Parts: sequence; C-alpha cells; structure tokens
Amino acid sequence: MLSIPRAPNVAGLTARDFIAIHGTLFWTLATLVGLHILAALIHSVLFRDGILKGMLFGR
Repeated sequence: MLSIPRAPNVAGLTARDFIAIHGTLFWTLATLVGLHILAALIHSVLFRDGILKGMLFGR
C-alpha cells in the first residue's frame, strides 16, 4: 500500500487553500492553452498568413 504524503502547511495555508490555488492555476493554464490553440486556428483559417505552416515546417 502506498502512503500519501500530507499536504504542506506553509505560512498558515491549509490543504483546502492549496486545493483552491491548484484549481485556479489549472483553469488559468487550461484557458491560456485554449486561447493559444484558438489563435493558431484563426491565423490558419481566417488570415491564411502561413504562420502555422511556418511554425510547423520551418521557414
């Protein structure tokens, strides 16, 4: 059986605080990744400026 380490208690933050911070950071990162993919698709489909092809295959 694997033991699960206890969450650290830093500067008065509880495990619930760490969970809340972790959740916020996850959704922030997921949103930024989604926006990056959306921007790449906009350049590829709407602008057709070759930016995506340049990044994938070099210029």
